[in-house]
Amino acid sequence: MTVSPTTYNQSHRLTATPLKLNESNHVKPFLAVNNVDTTHFGAKYIPLPPKAIEHMTLLFPRIDKFWEGASISNGATTRLDDGNILMLYRANGFHTPESAHGFTYLTPEVKPVPRAYSRLGLAILDPEGRQVIKRSESPILSPPKGEMYRYPNGFEDPRVTKMGDKYYITATAINTDEVMASKKIAGMDLNKDMKGHYIYLIETKDFKNFKYHGQVSPEIFDKNGFLHSEQIKIDEKPHFLLFHRLKTDIQVALADSLEKLKDPNFWKQEVANRGNKTLLRAKFPWEGFRPSRANEAVWPGQLAGAAAPVKFHFNPKTNEYIPPEAVDKTPSKDKKEGWLFLYNAAGAPANGKVTGRKIGYCVLSIDKDSKSIAKDGKPKNDLPISVIARSPKYLLGPETETEMNGRYGEPVVFSCGYTPTPDGKGLDVFYGGGDRVISKSRFDMAEICNYVMKHGKEAEK
Repeated sequence: MTVSPTTYNQSHRLTATPLKLNESNHVKPFLAVNNVDTTHFGAKYIPLPPKAIEHMTLLFPRIDKFWEGASISNGATTRLDDGNILMLYRANGFHTPESAHGFTYLTPEVKPVPRAYSRLGLAILDPEGRQVIKRSESPILSPPKGEMYRYPNGFEDPRVTKMGDKYYITATAINTDEVMASKKIAGMDLNKDMKGHYIYLIETKDFKNFKYHGQVSPEIFDKNGFLHSEQIKIDEKPHFLLFHRLKTDIQVALADSLEKLKDPNFWKQEVANRGNKTLLRAKFPWEGFRPSRANEAVWPGQLAGAAAPVKFHFNPKTNEYIPPEAVDKTPSKDKKEGWLFLYNAAGAPANGKVTGRKIGYCVLSIDKDSKSIAKDGKPKNDLPISVIARSPKYLLGPETETEMNGRYGEPVVFSCGYTPTPDGKGLDVFYGGGDRVISKSRFDMAEICNYVMKHGKEAEK
């Protein structure tokens, strides 16, 4: 199945490249809507970020599949050893073919309850991410039978991180009964409110045999979790680095074993010390940050990491991107490692609903070998990871009809995966559009890295 991408130049979003339709895929025009925030720093105008050079809609829900007939969204991606791209995606459907026509699901009290269900489907894409080679006929992952009552609404929003010869899959395990019983966001008490979303970890080498590690988050609202692709050393001991979201900000947790991530006592300390573990919080209007207004409370915004950051190199003197083919030829003093990190942001609410979700990005610095004790002998409270540049403008926002009319009543683009192109010169960003379909936009790595290093350093001050 081959699709023809929509292409762009830098002065106009849409070129005259014709779009094609076929029986199994429908490519829509990516209509232009400006990045409407006009963020200024003093009198200096910040230009818009680079535009996508390619766009296509890859996957639509198959209505003949009871397990994904309602909608699909939020594909997580990783490159396999054969060069192809593997995608796990959120599939919304029902528990059984019968429940699709009447919703029959039994609670522990053997009471029929109408409820939808979310599983993970699988697709294999060609190396360029333009052709769907294979798509699973049945769901590949859902909560184990022994934990169905704990997570009765299934898995959503997967992420995949490759580390060595293993793939670590994280997903949000859902219990909407707990969500509805404690539906409170702004100003919530993390010890009492907003339960019902938990991070679940699964390990595999071949996507056929799976090791279920279980919940790796506290007994409070926590989601959008995923592991970094490399372990980092603290006091010479390797640690896993977990990105996750408590309340409205992106935090990181460091643990010397996966078992520790399952320890409730570990998470009690992380929650109590969450202020020192925060990596990103909203600061721009498009991220949802809203200062106090008349008759309106401060809205802190809402951020969620997209997936594990991607490594690149830049010149520390000029802040310019170094192409992959030039990295080995560049002297050590003239190159520095950076990590490109994409995240999702939700707009401030209006009339009780979030006003849209967009995708932003930043550059991280990660210290791979740090100490827990400072030179003065006191414990260090700072993290071995920091933001060195952050785009003041969003990279992607809802623009097509599908994206603007989201399944849950809000404009949405939401990413759970991005993958460098085979030559390393491009970045394919995969995302759910309107919580209905899965699309991809390709960006030039040099352009987006140079933009954020030029304009994002001032924005991060």
